[in-house]
Amino acid sequence: MLFVIDETIADVLELGDENCQETKDIVEVLTSLAISWKHGKHIIYSSRPALKKLSESSLLGKFSECYKRIELDLTTIKEYKNKLIRHIEIVSGSRKKIYIPQCQESGGKKVLIIPVSQLAKDNSIFDKTMLLCEEDDDQYFYVKITEIYKLISRIKCPLQYESSIPSGHGDKTGDYYKKIQEEARHLCLCIADSDRKFPSDSHKATACKIVDNDDPSKLLTEHFIIDVHEIENLIPTDLIRSVISNRRTIDSIKILDKHYPEARLFLDLKKGLKLVEILDQGGKEKFCEYWRNVIQETGLYCNEFCTDLPNCSSKDKCTCTIFEGNITLRKVIKHLQNENLSDHKLKEMLDKNLEKKWCEIGSLVWAWCCGSQRKSGL
Repeated sequence: MLFVIDETIADVLELGDENCQETKDIVEVLTSLAISWKHGKHIIYSSRPALKKLSESSLLGKFSECYKRIELDLTTIKEYKNKLIRHIEIVSGSRKKIYIPQCQESGGKKVLIIPVSQLAKDNSIFDKTMLLCEEDDDQYFYVKITEIYKLISRIKCPLQYESSIPSGHGDKTGDYYKKIQEEARHLCLCIADSDRKFPSDSHKATACKIVDNDDPSKLLTEHFIIDVHEIENLIPTDLIRSVISNRRTIDSIKILDKHYPEARLFLDLKKGLKLVEILDQGGKEKFCEYWRNVIQETGLYCNEFCTDLPNCSSKDKCTCTIFEGNITLRKVIKHLQNENLSDHKLKEMLDKNLEKKWCEIGSLVWAWCCGSQRKSGL
């Protein structure tokens, strides 16, 4: 995360009143922030005049050298600041008349304004951001997506994140997210599948639980429900082709890519799709209507005569497979790791639709998890 130190912080520190509680808070927070910066966990930005005051402050002791070093990298950090869609601004509550955290939002960007007294209560906020996902594989792939976003945007600063959540907790993600919000000690970005089966469908259980549990007043956390069925729908077709040998499966995805790219984002790539599923009108009318239209408009394989067969009365007995499925993120990640596929090669696999999705996710993950290299000699 980028922490922006407001000039009011430097102004209060410059007065040097060691008996002032806010001055004590500022020294504690700037010290903790400097230690975090030395370990590369976050990025720090401020104006040159403010940084000069911090670097000359005797109250910061040896940590004043950190702020002198930051001033040397200010041009690069400012470029990052202009691209980031989230950052935290630390202010003097007494001078800004701000006593509780606030959020300012404009043009898709959010600035979390936090009075220094709030940060002095617990320095855990300066630990690495927690990237909370449903599975370990999800986290791996979202980090890969973010690296591609950085490549596209010509960003070089590293990601810094952690997850102490046990793997395989998919349906418990909402509970973990709620606990992190209630503790209010860590920065956390939570990303989850929507599990929607067509564009106008509603979020399913895991996503609903995260949204329902969310407390908007907890500004140290944010959740993001991806605007596709699940994470597998974000895998480029060329990458899928590397792990799936079924020719018809690949051809079906290519047809959707070309003629109905929206549907490609909501097709269940793991479980597939059978004809009987879109004939069942039992409470799934919108789902059935959507996928019937997709099949009619794209010419996806479908044996119309199957509708007259008695064994088409249930999903288990249906023999008319429109889409085979069996595409899993695990297979893709294993391929990425075994083949050591370069980020440049992976970037070339993205079509315009997926590139837009990847950049949307990547810009958010980078904003919450941006960091720097560890510093030595300080």
